[in-house]
Amino acid sequence: MTTQLLAVPSSGFDFGRETLITWRYIRHNFSATVIPGSLFTLASVISAGKAGIPALLAVLSSLLFFFFYVYAFDTNAQSGDMETEDTMNKPDRPLPAGLVTREGALFRSRVGVLGLLGIGLAFGVSLWSVVWIISAGIYLFAPIGKHWAWKNANIAIGTFAMLMAAWSIGGGDPAFGLSWSFWTALICYPLISIQDFRDVEGDRAIGRNTLPMAIGDRACRVLMVFCYALAPIYIHFTMFAPFGMNQARWAAEIPPTVVLLFIAAWMPFARSPRAMHRIYMFMPIWYIFHLTAAIIFAATSR
Repeated sequence: MTTQLLAVPSSGFDFGRETLITWRYIRHNFSATVIPGSLFTLASVISAGKAGIPALLAVLSSLLFFFFYVYAFDTNAQSGDMETEDTMNKPDRPLPAGLVTREGALFRSRVGVLGLLGIGLAFGVSLWSVVWIISAGIYLFAPIGKHWAWKNANIAIGTFAMLMAAWSIGGGDPAFGLSWSFWTALICYPLISIQDFRDVEGDRAIGRNTLPMAIGDRACRVLMVFCYALAPIYIHFTMFAPFGMNQARWAAEIPPTVVLLFIAAWMPFARSPRAMHRIYMFMPIWYIFHLTAAIIFAATSR
């Protein structure tokens, strides 16, 4: 059967169909992983003074690493209890949409994890591959993963591992890479709760306790407005100001700041899950602008 692609090896391999299935797995998280991770590697490449073939190879290596980074997570996330949530919240994903069998989904999840470990070892970032796999595994499969505190911690840990891997692949200044990775991961801990307003029913169905469910919708909205409104100040004094400011760096700070303040202003008026999803989609945009600013910092430090 065609729906058993990769689940039954004798069925053959359809590259075009598998590409489509892969995109259906990763498309919701692509803009929050592959794009920003590769941008941070580019900043690291510039920081290291690389050019030509070495620079190109570093960026291509980053793209490959972050493909497996998101593929390993999403193929494992879209199984088990998560399938119940996806049926309610994201029915277009491969398993609830009937594009793959459970056996095929399991096979892909193993390919993702092994691929991430192998690529991490090949590129010298195996530590960060292992950190992400352990953190994501606890979030997806351990009872504690259903609590908002660990859910948010998993995002913070994953962000730190992602950025450290990206910077290591590029070979840039370790002090800058560590500082931006740490402080970015820390601010993601509260900010990521914005995604939970859109998935309340699905989260409740699998017994997850997200922050809006734990403290109430109204209180969580007030907290999110507060966090997003103050985030630009936090980011300026932890990541921008310590490395010195000039005209180009001030300009680079404007786009991510505008996005964060826009989210804070929109939050009180978005009440439906659909509206909250639209707001959440601005967070990957902030992340991309934020790491584009790192490129400006690297380019103006030489």
